Amino acid sequence: MGFLDEKPIERLAIRVKRVQDKLLAENAPERFEKGYRAFISAIDQETPQRRWPAAIRWAVSLSVAATAVFALWWIRTDRATTLSFTVGHEHTPGTVGGWITAPPDKSVPVDFSDGTRLALEPNTRARIGLYQLTAARIVLEAGSARVSVVHRERVQWRVDAGPFSVRVTGTRFKVSWNPELQLFEVTLREGAIIAEGPVLNQGQTVGRGQTLRVSLPRAMALLASTNALPSYRDWVASMRSDANKDRDNESKFTSEAQTESRRKRANGSDVRWMELAEQGHYEAALGAAEERGFHRLCRSLGVASLVRLAEVARFAGRVDRTEEALLVLRKRFPKHRESAIAAYTLGLAAFDQKRDYHEAEKWFEVYLRQQPSGPLAREALGRLMEAQYRLGRKPNAKHTARRYLDQYSDGPHADIAARLIDE
Repeated sequence: MGFLDEKPIERLAIRVKRVQDKLLAENAPERFEKGYRAFISAIDQETPQRRWPAAIRWAVSLSVAATAVFALWWIRTDRATTLSFTVGHEHTPGTVGGWITAPPDKSVPVDFSDGTRLALEPNTRARIGLYQLTAARIVLEAGSARVSVVHRERVQWRVDAGPFSVRVTGTRFKVSWNPELQLFEVTLREGAIIAEGPVLNQGQTVGRGQTLRVSLPRAMALLASTNALPSYRDWVASMRSDANKDRDNESKFTSEAQTESRRKRANGSDVRWMELAEQGHYEAALGAAEERGFHRLCRSLGVASLVRLAEVARFAGRVDRTEEALLVLRKRFPKHRESAIAAYTLGLAAFDQKRDYHEAEKWFEVYLRQQPSGPLAREALGRLMEAQYRLGRKPNAKHTARRYLDQYSDGPHADIAARLIDE
């Protein structure tokens, strides 16, 4: 027989197992101290043939205590870093990866189990992707969201808005993304954030009370005090106005003065729908467009206003009018960059409103052919993968998933792509 008797070691192993089983029980945190003391007492009461030296008994006790503490830490860490969330004022349990759409007339709250809160403003579309233990992700496809993140150790929150990403710990901010005009904005209330994406090079830190605005068409980024800038809505309106002046009648007029002159001569009902749209009254705006003649507007508006008309119809819930405006745009302006954006938007309308995944697949592929490296390529590829999966084309979907991960390993659809490949 060696220095240590084998029977006490066997009894120790059995007791260690029992303590670990108790630690893993549902009420382990409350029973930890009592169980640990009982375990140590039981060891001391054992009567082996040879009493262990005090140093050996102390080392064993220390080892058991370390094991118990680690198990308890694991339980508490696992529970503390597993997030769940509810959607709406009725607190409906949320589904990871499912899309959430706020209606035109009200916002939609999303509440997380750790106290983090998200408010999707009207006409906003987003989904939630949770990564246990390390990170949580919000994907903002279009619209605006107010975010209040509760800081937790080792957990990194991230908001993806189009091709932009906002990385945060504990903070309050508002983020907006307009895919039609390709405009991004983030306003920080508290904390600190880093925004990454096109035009921002290695990323841009945004401080408290600051707003970062980015226009992809102009390759322009502006960081300034929030109080010194016009509102996001006014900024979007001014960009649309500039776009109208620059492009709406480029095939008929050669100067901005001529374009402005023609706009002033237009019948008041021609611009009434635009005014209503800027106020967020999309159903009324569509009604005004119908009064003037929706078909006539589609044939006469310039490319930027035609994009806006399609947006109004989409927000008003009229997928037929949305498609009409976008199809006319693609026919009249086939070489314009908005033609590709129209294809992407047609894919969204088919996917989200019509549930026609065949048509959605077609339009997302069209966009990727026209702009394989465009600002919406990542989103189009992710949506293409989703459409193929819903059509039951798993080989195609897996191929697209691998393609997505090869190009955008940290993209907003990366979690879905990884799960799909593992099926």
